[in-house]
Amino acid sequence: RLYSALCFFAAALAIWYATYLLPDLAKKDVYYNTFSKKLRLIKQNFFGQNDMGKFWSEAEMNRICKSLGLTGEFIKQKSELPFSNYRFDYLIKK
Repeated sequence: RLYSALCFFAAALAIWYATYLLPDLAKKDVYYNTFSKKLRLIKQNFFGQNDMGKFWSEAEMNRICKSLGLTGEFIKQKSELPFSNYRFDYLIKK
């Protein structure tokens, strides 16, 4: 029972964090667009560190919401917003 509560808390925390400015998995190459950035990513992954954190997909967010009995809405950011070229918003509803 404690394990289930911890899993729920972890998922809720991930969803709370993920409601704003999510790095878009489909646009990962837009962020890592130079040789040096790709090399830095390889190095960070090797050591288990990543300055961008997790890149999410819309399908993954939908799956998490469904498993928690919530609904979610993928929202494409306006192009004039900073970092919109590799991020998206995701609105989670009860």
